[in-house]
Amino acid sequence: MLTVFIVELIQTLGIEGKLLLAQIVNFAILLFVLWKVAYKPLTTLMTERAQKIQKGVDDAKQMDEQRTTWNREHQEMLVSARKQAQEVVAVAQAQSAEMITQAKTQAQQKIDTMMAEAQKVVKQEQRAAMVELEKSMTKLVVDVASKFLTKKMNAKDDETMIEQMAKSLHS
Repeated sequence: MLTVFIVELIQTLGIEGKLLLAQIVNFAILLFVLWKVAYKPLTTLMTERAQKIQKGVDDAKQMDEQRTTWNREHQEMLVSARKQAQEVVAVAQAQSAEMITQAKTQAQQKIDTMMAEAQKVVKQEQRAAMVELEKSMTKLVVDVASKFLTKKMNAKDDETMIEQMAKSLHS
C-alpha cells in the first residue's frame, strides 16, 4: 500500500529513478572525497596543534612550579641569612641585607624572564598554528574550487554563479 503510493508519487512528480540514483552516487563520492581531502587532514592538524598548545601550557605550569620551589628555597635562604646576620657585626648585617635584596631582585628577574619567554613561545606556537591552518584552508579551498570549476559551464551558469558570489559577498 505504502510502496504503491510512493511509486505513484514518484511517477506523478516525474522523478527518474536512474537520475536519482546517479545523483545519490555522485553525492556519496563527493562526501567521500571531502572526507579524505578535507576533514581527516584538518582534524589531524588540529589535534597536533592542540597537543603542542597543551605542551606549552604544561611547560608554563612546570615553570610556575619551579618558581614556587625557588620562592620556597629563597625563603629558606632568607631564614638562614637572618640567623647568620644576628651573629655577625652591624657592618656584616648591612652587607648581608644588601646581598639578600640583590638575590631577590635577580631571582624575580629570572622568574619574570622565564615566564615571559614561556608566554612568548606559547603565543608564537599559536600564531604558527593559525598561519599553517590558514595556509591549509586556502589550499583546500583552491583545490576544491578548481575541481568544481573544471566542469564545463555555459554562459547562463556563469551568470548564475557570478550573481550568487556577488550576493554572498554583500551579505
